[in-house]
Amino acid sequence: MRWSLATLAALLVFSPNSLWGQVYGLELVEKAESKYRKLLVEAPDGNMLFVEMKDGPLRNQSGVFQINARVRYEFWLADQKRPERLAYRLKKGERVVSSRKLVLALSGADITGIKTLMPAESFASLATEYQRRLDHIEALKQARDAAEQGSKAWVEAHVFQLRKLAGLERWLRSCGYRPAADKLSKQVVKESKIVAEDAFEARLKRALASIEKVDTPVDLIDASSIATDGKITFKIMESQHFRIVYWHTHSSRRIQDALKLAEIALESFRNDHVDPYLAEDFVDLIPENIFEEFFFGPDDSTLCNPFFGAYYGLSWGDRRQEGVDIKGRTVFRGLTLPQLEFWRTDRKSSLEGIIIHRLGHSLADWHYDSMGGAISHDWLGEA
Repeated sequence: MRWSLATLAALLVFSPNSLWGQVYGLELVEKAESKYRKLLVEAPDGNMLFVEMKDGPLRNQSGVFQINARVRYEFWLADQKRPERLAYRLKKGERVVSSRKLVLALSGADITGIKTLMPAESFASLATEYQRRLDHIEALKQARDAAEQGSKAWVEAHVFQLRKLAGLERWLRSCGYRPAADKLSKQVVKESKIVAEDAFEARLKRALASIEKVDTPVDLIDASSIATDGKITFKIMESQHFRIVYWHTHSSRRIQDALKLAEIALESFRNDHVDPYLAEDFVDLIPENIFEEFFFGPDDSTLCNPFFGAYYGLSWGDRRQEGVDIKGRTVFRGLTLPQLEFWRTDRKSSLEGIIIHRLGHSLADWHYDSMGGAISHDWLGEA
């Protein structure tokens, strides 16, 4: 009869008076340590062999192992390279050898002490936990690979998978499976550097490739005709996340470069402040569509400010003088419309500085407060 790892682990549940289902550490004399150095595990109390009892020494009434130097004992070993591989299998309720290489016969004279390391675990239960973790990681990998490389769903699944891989590596080391952990660490490095870098590069490339000119809408042309007698003309350029409406003093090449800068700034923000911390309760809240629109109108307030109402349908209200005194104003228009950055500009204006400064605020708003109106700490947007 074949037993699954889970069934085997369940049947080896330990009892206070049983030596089964427990992992012990054998402390060895120097000569034996040298002989079995490849099997030794670094533990808080020193290097030792991780074993389960097969035919080992018994405890006295005080719970101390009685080691006889003239007796040869037998122990089950773990396969340190393959945690799922066991030295035993169950036959009629008894453990029988399934791998002679994982059975260690050792003279009592070579043993200086025995410590209880994992009283509630056996190699079978550890193998079950190892498989459970692998299955979870594989499910995350499949979810990642099913999404578009570099997309929000891809990044979240990748980060979760990477975190689980790193956790599995630490778990393997703590349980005495150092060779398996060393092998896994190479996968962690590959996933965290090569795979992630390729995906993040693809994410940025996709955003940069999205930059394009769009037709100037009729209502903007009409608004310009009314507000400026047609003296001012406008063009519009968009990327995946941003839109810039700009008057004719600015070249399209400069606006294109400004959009590239905005997308690169967004990617950098995600790399530094979002991707490393993704979790079920800390998700990426930055939208995947256009969420910020920059209006770069003429520097003359009498020519620029009318577009605030004529094109955007907004009112200065009791802040009309503000539109004359300051160069720019930010308007949050709800979750369905891009946040508006309304600016008066001329050819010498630092459009790039405006974009980067305003992104510092808006990205903090989106990610840390989901644009609830204002982030909870005033310093956060400035930071």
